[in-house]
Amino acid sequence: MFGETESKYLAGLLDADGSLSFVHNHGYLSLMFSISMSESIDREGKYAKYLSSKVGKLHTRQRDDKWATQNEWVVYARGDHELMLPHIIKHMVVKGKKWQFMLDKFREYKAIKVSEEEFLSIRDEANSLTGPVKPKNHPSWAWVAGYIDGDGWYMSRERTRQTERQVGVVSHIDHPSGVNLLHKAFGGVLKEDRGHLRWIKNLGPRDKQFAIHFLKKMSNHSNLKKWKIEQILSTYSQRLNVLTPTGEVIV
Repeated sequence: MFGETESKYLAGLLDADGSLSFVHNHGYLSLMFSISMSESIDREGKYAKYLSSKVGKLHTRQRDDKWATQNEWVVYARGDHELMLPHIIKHMVVKGKKWQFMLDKFREYKAIKVSEEEFLSIRDEANSLTGPVKPKNHPSWAWVAGYIDGDGWYMSRERTRQTERQVGVVSHIDHPSGVNLLHKAFGGVLKEDRGHLRWIKNLGPRDKQFAIHFLKKMSNHSNLKKWKIEQILSTYSQRLNVLTPTGEVIV
């Protein structure tokens, strides 16, 4: 269904923005998977349409002129879950343990009715889990690109006396596995901010060699923010005279 590299990218994207939920369906334990992507990021819904052509369905919500169209990729069927989830879960850093538990329970309770009390207990246990199925020592480039496409940003800003370039990710403080792994792998700044953790890495002239290497890797894998990555890369074809200050800027 999805190749290994694409599964790694999806693991990162779903670690950021994906949802896997238990559904109590006529007394049986079901799973529903979904991820929403705005056409302000996913141009013309191309990636959402591609994913739903492989498995599941696409739900499109048109909004008024002030808001971009929202596309939701949804998977309900048991066979589709079995085809897709095992290949993605093993690469997940933030939700791997939770999603593996949910898939295991989904298999265990096949054709077995569960009470409302049992359902709530299983759901609560799932919600208490975080982190990868197995410890990750270093992230794959595809996972990093997916995670930043979901919960991150690439910032480029020209000031009078300085050029600012940065990449960053924001995460809930109770789910630190992703930003911790990025900080371990690439350095930068990791800080708490009002119940969230922010990882920020400078991509300005002071770190030009790292920036070019990192951005080229991200461009190879990104499906949603490739245009922004290439925009920043293009600035390195120009002469950058002014160094970025030491501290990164949160945007």
